[in-house]
Amino acid sequence: MKTLATILFFATSALAQDQKTGFRDAGWGTTREQVKRTEQNELISEDNKILMYAGKLLGMPATIGYIFIDNQLVRGKYLVEQPHTNKNDYISDFQKFKESLTRKYGSPSVDKEYWSDELYRGDQSQYGMAVSVGHLIYQAAWERDAVTHIRLSLHGDNFDITLSIEYQSVAHLELEQKAREQAEDDEL
Repeated sequence: MKTLATILFFATSALAQDQKTGFRDAGWGTTREQVKRTEQNELISEDNKILMYAGKLLGMPATIGYIFIDNQLVRGKYLVEQPHTNKNDYISDFQKFKESLTRKYGSPSVDKEYWSDELYRGDQSQYGMAVSVGHLIYQAAWERDAVTHIRLSLHGDNFDITLSIEYQSVAHLELEQKAREQAEDDEL
């Protein structure tokens, strides 16, 4: 009986630790102060809702963002800052991150290309241009568990391309919705 109780205790502890998994080394709900004590990269910007750090991801320069509501970590985001002269290289970077995330979390639940304009469709040498002008969006998503959702996105506008990976706390979805509604109400 003691052995079963011990096994259940360790299994429950491991599950509780997994439930705390969040973004990088910070569990969901972590405070700004706790993140600032543990994040090793250079802090480049902060306010009450966001902490931003300069870092690297898969060897590429990246901005690391921690997003808070009511001083609780609810999202984390990487913005990859690797510049390319050939816009198709951004698509290669997207594929590299998708492969890495797939190795870690399994097949994505979403893996799509979205075309809003067909101008460059059919000419793969122009797909990077299509992304840069907002005609093509690449997205992949992992709903890895009931704790964290992950979204990889490549999109553009006005010839600027953004490659990002966002981690979102499932437990804080309602808190985020209420904060959005409050912000909208405050505008009226």
